[in-house]
Amino acid sequence: MSISLAIILIFSVVIFYNVSNIFVNDAVKQIKMNLNQSSDYLSLYIEKVKLTSSLMADNPNLISYLKQNENESNVRKEISTVLEADSYLETIVIVANDGRVISNEEKLEMQVSDNMMEEEWYQHAISDNMPFLTGARMQKLSMDNDKWVISLSREIVDEQGNNLGVLLIDINYEFITEYISALNLDQDGFVFITDSNQNLVYHNDLTYFIEMDKQEELKRYMNNTSDQSVLSYQVPIDNTDWTMIGVSYLNSLGQLRRQLLELIAITGVIILAGVTLLGRLLVKRISNPLKELTMAMQDAESFIPAKVNPDSSDEVKSLVQNYNDMLIRIKDLLEKLSISENERKELEIKVLMGQINPHFLYNTLDTIIWMSEFKENEQVIELTKSLAKFFRLSLSKGNNLIPLSQEIDHLKQYLFIQKQRYGEKLTYDIHVSEDLNNYLVPRIILQPIVENSIYHGIKNLDGPGKIIVDAVIKNNQLVIEVKDNGVGFDSASIDKTNVAQLSGIGIDNVLQRIKLYCGSEYGLVIDSVKNEGTIVTITLALNLNESNAKN
Repeated sequence: MSISLAIILIFSVVIFYNVSNIFVNDAVKQIKMNLNQSSDYLSLYIEKVKLTSSLMADNPNLISYLKQNENESNVRKEISTVLEADSYLETIVIVANDGRVISNEEKLEMQVSDNMMEEEWYQHAISDNMPFLTGARMQKLSMDNDKWVISLSREIVDEQGNNLGVLLIDINYEFITEYISALNLDQDGFVFITDSNQNLVYHNDLTYFIEMDKQEELKRYMNNTSDQSVLSYQVPIDNTDWTMIGVSYLNSLGQLRRQLLELIAITGVIILAGVTLLGRLLVKRISNPLKELTMAMQDAESFIPAKVNPDSSDEVKSLVQNYNDMLIRIKDLLEKLSISENERKELEIKVLMGQINPHFLYNTLDTIIWMSEFKENEQVIELTKSLAKFFRLSLSKGNNLIPLSQEIDHLKQYLFIQKQRYGEKLTYDIHVSEDLNNYLVPRIILQPIVENSIYHGIKNLDGPGKIIVDAVIKNNQLVIEVKDNGVGFDSASIDKTNVAQLSGIGIDNVLQRIKLYCGSEYGLVIDSVKNEGTIVTITLALNLNESNAKN
């Protein structure tokens, strides 16, 4: 009896541990993915507003107004144009260093003087363009969040770098709420945002802004000191000094665990009772079948059904049958979970393939607007044609595999567009032999990598940056190399094949699609040296077709 009890306990622990871990890991992964996605959306929007402020600060009409008090009407028109283009923008304020103010807000309360450099808030606006939470301008934060805004500031200077004034942009607080509302936490979960000084920026419960005990509770989540029944995950928001923290109490997972534990306990008690009763009466008759059943239970993870001896008692036959039925149900459950996970991954790849990069689109459209304002009509036409061709090639008539020549053409359109924005800061060379043009490759695998090189390597470079793309046949593989001379990073102590650790979701998506069509031995490797640049090496199988996809 003690041996049977031990076997039942071991079997129960194995089943409970494996199945519950599947649920927990899936929940953790879902929360992390949702938080990262919301963080990316907020970061992209903040960068868009910063780009808008940069374009406004460099506008010739605004410079003329601040220096010579001319073109005020044109400045007001441009303020109206920017506000109409973005429904989240509430107020735009331009303050000259001599105290003159232009704004779309009629009743504006601000502290101004003939020498604004003596004003503390003016000096702070010059030195810090990070977004911060505030109420109505120059007033304390109230609990009426309809009057809350996120403010950005940017210094306006002349050609010699002398201060001319300050540009202030207020964003409606609701843009954070709308971006975060898509998160799927359990009913007791919540999300909050803090700045670098651990000051609260966002929480759907406004009492957290005024009650100190609740703020202390949030600090425990920030310092990862909560109990094991709570999931807490932090994500930095780029282009800000903010951090997004998601909290989930795992109530639903706890309930599933309890139900699973109850099922296993009931099944174990029934089996143990039957073994105890029948063991006393029919020890010899059932000892051999029970040994066979014990061996089968020890190999439960392989889901091999237990065999029944024809001479076994009806009770043993029933026990074996129940065990086999339970194996079938568990196997079916795990298979459904595996299928569901694969389908979710497939859907995620398709969704990501269909996404238009709002960051790239915003920048391109802003560049076209800027060129139009300066009447550079020929460049506007060329850039618009290139943008149209870029998106036409992105669609590829619905094909997931396209010729390498078409993928290179798609990349050239992207680089041409980025060249219009970065000018002499960005140059590029593409070396691909015509002999390789007809090889099929998964579509849109080069643009995300080049985009990563620009935004994380060349953009932060002091001097000009260059991107080189080469493609060769090597060891019966198609090898494509993307090299940049950007700021790089130290990858010596990092697993270079761990793309999720080294880069963002875009390049990780490229890796997953390469493995889907080519196999697990193919993919990409990132090699970088700080202050020298980064090389991304892609290996692809030759002679690909749609039937190569690994499901």
